[in-house]
Amino acid sequence: ENGRWQIPVSSGGMPKISCKNKGPKGTWRKQKQKIMTFIHVIQGIIKDNRNNKTQNPVIAVKMGGHSFLCNEVRIPGFGRLIYDPEHKKNCGATVWFEIEPDIALQMNSFEQAIRA
Repeated sequence: ENGRWQIPVSSGGMPKISCKNKGPKGTWRKQKQKIMTFIHVIQGIIKDNRNNKTQNPVIAVKMGGHSFLCNEVRIPGFGRLIYDPEHKKNCGATVWFEIEPDIALQMNSFEQAIRA
């Protein structure tokens, strides 16, 4: 009453504390949130490099809120993504992914996905 709280006390003069489940459960994260990493090849920079005879990085690695530009990304145990305009593949590709020979691949095409 009158803006005051009445706290019950025990016979020893200490406040009585009751353990009850009151209120909502905590919403804090118990584990660190895992954010996917994305690797993009920036075609516009590839075209600029070709036209201007430059070798600016064309591979963008996005990890959470951070972005990194590079010419090669190694994925340990799987392979590496490479941009090397000086050593093009026979098909003319300047960006390719080399995969370790013992990695099993799962391949799909848009046609298969549409029919399924």
